[in-house]
Amino acid sequence: MQALMQLAGLDYAHQRYDAAIEKYSILFAYYASGNAKEMQAMCLQGIGDVLRRAGRLEEAKRRYQQGLAYSAESPAALITMNLCVAAGDVCFELGQIDEADGYFAIADKIASKLLNPSTKADCMEKQGIIQEMKGNRRGALELFRDAAQMCRDFEYPERLVSVLERLRALYRNAGLLVELDGVERELAGLRASHHGAVS
Repeated sequence: MQALMQLAGLDYAHQRYDAAIEKYSILFAYYASGNAKEMQAMCLQGIGDVLRRAGRLEEAKRRYQQGLAYSAESPAALITMNLCVAAGDVCFELGQIDEADGYFAIADKIASKLLNPSTKADCMEKQGIIQEMKGNRRGALELFRDAAQMCRDFEYPERLVSVLERLRALYRNAGLLVELDGVERELAGLRASHHGAVS
């Protein structure tokens, strides 16, 4: 069954969507016979990922939600976290930002329990984006600042650059020149170190 799971992933990677869904469906039925809820949840996430990549966002959302129903009956917190992130992302793409915010908040809490700083920082940035879209700049600012500090503490430079760029825009719009200068300097340092590492 592990080989079939890998083949489904290859079908997904090569955009053979129908073949990938067929394999995930076979796997789902197999794991249902053993009442392996967490594996069923993984299969539903796989189907959701395929549907999302195919542009069938509402169907993808339903599969993620179904996956969450199965993972809730298992101790697999990591699978629940990943499904929440996926559901949040697809809700965001659909413009359902309140629902997306709820999923990211749950994933954020699970990431804290699992000591997963990268996923937590990712979710904090996404929650900040949503708060900014709602006009809550103060809330966005706090989330971006906290996410930036987490990225510094746990050495997550890719996310740090993204969050700092969002902070830069907020500081510039608010006329916070001292804070803006600090962010500009930090971004310049990160880009210089990245360039040096590549060279």
